[in-house]
Amino acid sequence: MKTKTLLIVYKEKDEAFFKQLKELIETKDDTSENTVGVEDGTVRVFKCSEKKWLQHKAKNTADKLADKTLFIDDIKDITLIHPIYNKYGISYGPIDKRHYAIIADEKFAWDEDAYADFHIELSRIIDDESLTEKDAFAGQAVAKKDMKKHGAIAALGLLFPVTVLVAGGLVAKNLSEAKKNADILRSQMLYFAIAKVYKEELDAFMKS
Repeated sequence: MKTKTLLIVYKEKDEAFFKQLKELIETKDDTSENTVGVEDGTVRVFKCSEKKWLQHKAKNTADKLADKTLFIDDIKDITLIHPIYNKYGISYGPIDKRHYAIIADEKFAWDEDAYADFHIELSRIIDDESLTEKDAFAGQAVAKKDMKKHGAIAALGLLFPVTVLVAGGLVAKNLSEAKKNADILRSQMLYFAIAKVYKEELDAFMKS
């Protein structure tokens, strides 16, 4: 199949999220029976800061940069009207045939029950063999051993090093801890969304 190009647009502060998605896309994780995430070798990734994107948009050259474009979170003038996923303050989906957005609402009204449910789903994403078995995340080998000893949540910081830097330790296990540092919560939301989009949606979007 012909290789398509994907431009990932992000704010400078969010480069780690770009790197996470790029690593997932470039990981050779398909098997003879199954395609994991995007089909191996069919997507070539390019990065673009929000500033550069807006410059190209002003010149009407933005869509010439790649076949498809994916926006990570709060990019100026980007609105997702009909998300295919909208839960836990996280929304994502195609804007049109060429553009896709992943958004985390930092003002989402969390309560303990919602955060507990989110935490369970986050744990499942992290503990998913298809996402961690072949270097999809930095430190995955160590993290998987830690999962067996201490559980998936204790290993989250190893899988998601940015969260560790933000938190100064392992991520929050409950809502009160998470709210002490909004960056922790936002990191959890975006990492979760990126992993789900990669595994469940991106291949179909790229091939559409």
